[in-house]
Amino acid sequence: MDTNIDGGLLNIVDDYIKLKRIQQSYSKQEIPLENGRILREGKTGTIYGFNIDSEVFNKLDSLNGDYSIDIESVNYPCEIVNLSENQIEIKINDYNKNIVKCLF
Repeated sequence: MDTNIDGGLLNIVDDYIKLKRIQQSYSKQEIPLENGRILREGKTGTIYGFNIDSEVFNKLDSLNGDYSIDIESVNYPCEIVNLSENQIEIKINDYNKNIVKCLF
């Protein structure tokens, strides 16, 4: 059994592990939002609008994948309907009250 492992292979494996840790930390990112107001209600869900600043916009703009929102410790799947530098619109299927605070 050869106990000498190629240093290049170790670097590749190490880089891969670092990349996976970075991806996991981004996928678990929580972004606080406040004062969500109902914009529209429909058969397929309720659209909420939140005012945001440029820092929150940059965080939200870099996300991808499945989204959810925690309201009063309950998790609701949601989707981004519209995102601009000063507002995000989110559709939630099973919630229809104004949102004081939540985590996206």
